[in-house]
Amino acid sequence: MTIRSAQPKDIPALLGLLEQILSVHHQARPDIFKESGGKYSEEELKKFHPSLEIDEAEDVIINHNMTDFTDILVDMVKEQEKEMADAAGKKE
Repeated sequence: MTIRSAQPKDIPALLGLLEQILSVHHQARPDIFKESGGKYSEEELKKFHPSLEIDEAEDVIINHNMTDFTDILVDMVKEQEKEMADAAGKKE
């Protein structure tokens, strides 16, 4: 399998995938995640440059040397809860 960098022509598909991810998050935690919208705009995606070289990412994927997706989601929820608690503490 060949892995390549995303190109401008991929942006509509990326935006669709990001919308699906947001939907899954919203279904699991509607108190944290909004129902629609997106984290990145089309312009932001056009400017994005990955931090890993594609060869490095391919090695990670092939070697299954990745954090479990559930761990990533748990970390995201914890971070959001901390931000909400910090914001609530500032209001008092």
